[in-house]
Amino acid sequence: MFNEQLMLFKLVQQLVMENGFNILHFDRPNAEVWVEKQEKRTNTLLRLSTHQFGWENQFNMDVLEADQKVRLLEKKARRKFEFHNIYIASHAPIENVENNITDSKGKIIKFYSITATNWQNAINILNEKIDGKIEHHVFEHAFTETEIAAEIEKTVYALSEYVKVQQKRAESILMYGKPMFTYILIAINVFIFILLEINGGSNNPYTLIEFGAKYNPAILEGEWWRLFSSMFLHVGILHLLMNMLALYYLGTLVERIYGKWRFLLIYLLGGLGGSLASFVFTVNIAAGASGAIFGLFGALLFFGIMYRDLFFRTMGSNIFIVIGINIVFGFTIPQIDNAAHIGGLIAGFIATTIVFVPNKNNKMVQILALAAYLILVSSLWIYGNQNDANSEIDHLNQIEQLINEEKYDEAIEETTKKIDGESSDYQAELLFQRSFAYIRLLDFDRAIEDLEASIEINDQFPVSHYNLALLYAEIGEFEAAETAITRALELEPDKEEYLELHENIKIELNQ
Repeated sequence: MFNEQLMLFKLVQQLVMENGFNILHFDRPNAEVWVEKQEKRTNTLLRLSTHQFGWENQFNMDVLEADQKVRLLEKKARRKFEFHNIYIASHAPIENVENNITDSKGKIIKFYSITATNWQNAINILNEKIDGKIEHHVFEHAFTETEIAAEIEKTVYALSEYVKVQQKRAESILMYGKPMFTYILIAINVFIFILLEINGGSNNPYTLIEFGAKYNPAILEGEWWRLFSSMFLHVGILHLLMNMLALYYLGTLVERIYGKWRFLLIYLLGGLGGSLASFVFTVNIAAGASGAIFGLFGALLFFGIMYRDLFFRTMGSNIFIVIGINIVFGFTIPQIDNAAHIGGLIAGFIATTIVFVPNKNNKMVQILALAAYLILVSSLWIYGNQNDANSEIDHLNQIEQLINEEKYDEAIEETTKKIDGESSDYQAELLFQRSFAYIRLLDFDRAIEDLEASIEINDQFPVSHYNLALLYAEIGEFEAAETAITRALELEPDKEEYLELHENIKIELNQ
C-alpha cells in the first residue's frame, strides 16, 4: 500500500544516511523536508513535500513560492543551488515525473511528481539528477494500513538518531580544544604595543626597528630573530585592532579545531613563512601579525580538505571570500605587505599538513609536508640573502660602515658610483649618505644639494629635513631652515632636538 508520508520519510532517510545529504528544514506536522548536499562544484537542494492542493492555482502558487525561497537562500548563502522540488501524492492530477510551469516573467520552473504508479521511474530519474544511489527495495515492502504508522515512527526515529550522531561527531571535530594561546597572543601583542607607544610611538620607524621589526639590513647582518619578533609589533592603533580582531575570531576557531599546541605551531610557522616572504619581496620596514593570521587561514583550508562537507556547511565560502578580498586589497593598496599574507597562507597550510588534524594522521604526507616546509623557508632565506634588493641594502650598509670609520672620501666615491651608475630604488638613501659625508668634510653646499635631491625623491625621512635645517641655519638662511625643521616636526613632532632647533631658529628670525 502506497503511503505519502512513509514514502517521504523513507526517501529522506535514504538521501541523508546513504547519499550524504544534510537536513536543512524538517517540518513533520506539514510533512515537508528540505535537504542539501555540496559536492565538488555542485550544490544540490531538494524540497520534498506531501502537500495536498484542492485547486490548481494553489499548487502553482506553492511551486512559485518554493522557487522564491531558493532565490533568497542563494543570496544569503552566496552560492547557486541545483534545485529539485518534489511532490509526493497517492494520486496526482499530473502523472509525469518531470513537469514545469511558467511564472509571470516567462521563467520556466521545474518540479517533480512521485505517485503510487510512477514512483519507480521517479526514483530512477531522481538518481540520475542527483547522481544518487537510492535503492528501490527500500520502498517495495507492502505494509498494511496498521503497520504504516509504526514504520513511519521507526523511520523517523532512525533518521533522528543518525542526525544526532552526526551532530555530535561534528561538535567533537569543531570543539576538540579550548582556546588558550589565542588570548595569550592577543595579550602579548597589546602589551608590546603599549611599550612601543611609551618608547617613541608605534609609528616611529626607529622605535619599530629597536623593538624588532622586520628590517632587512639588520636581518642580513644576522638578526634572524626579527622574522619572529616582527609578528608581535603593530604600526598604529588601527593596525593593532584589525589584526587582534582577526586573531580573536580566527584564533579561537582554529584552536578549537586543532587544539592549543597544534594551533601555536601553525601560528608561528605560518608567521615565519610570512616574514620570510616579506624579507624576499618587500624591502620596507614591516611589522604585524598578518602573516601568522593568514597561516590560520591556511589551517582552515586544510580542514576543508579533510572534512569537506563539514567545512562548507559551517564556514567554506565565507573563508574564500575573506581571503580573496584581503589578497585583492594587498595588490591594490601599497601599504599592505601582500607578500607576508601569501607567504603566511602557504606556510600555514603546509604547517597544518605537518601536524595534521586531531585523531587522524598520514605519516607519508606529514613527512613530505615537513620536507616541503624546510625547502620553502630555506629557499626564501637563501634567495633573500642574494636578491638584488637586499644586495642594494648591503651596499648601503657598507657605505654606512665607511662613514662610521670616518672614511668620508671613500664613502663619497662609493655613493657617487652608485648614483651615477644603474638606477637604484635607494637613490634617496644614497643621496642622504653622501650628504652626511659632505657635512663631515664641511662641504655644506654639496650637502645641501644632496639633501634637497633626496627629499625631492622621498620626503618621509624626518632626519633629512632636520639635517637640511641645520645646514641652512649654519649658512644663515633661517627662513629656509624654519621650513625644513617644520616639516621634520610634522613627521616626528616629539623629537627633542627638532623642537630645540626650531626654537633657536625662531629666535634668530625674531632678532
